Amino acid sequence: MTYSTWRQIERARLANESLREGVSILDTVYQAGYFDQPHLTRSLTQRIGQTPAEIIRGHRQLSLLYKTEARSEIV
Repeated sequence: MTYSTWRQIERARLANESLREGVSILDTVYQAGYFDQPHLTRSLTQRIGQTPAEIIRGHRQLSLLYKTEARSEIV
């Protein structure tokens, strides 16, 4: 795992924890270092499999390493 990937996962974890603790989406964007709300949403959807709204509503987390794209294997 590259440092960049690790950093993105840690930032998504921080954002996830903040949202679950009741921090607003915009404050979470700022605190976790995202550029804007769509950036946060894309990151959480890719890394956790949930949008910020789903996290706030308390939907069950799939994984902190969830990846939405299908992997193609070379045979």
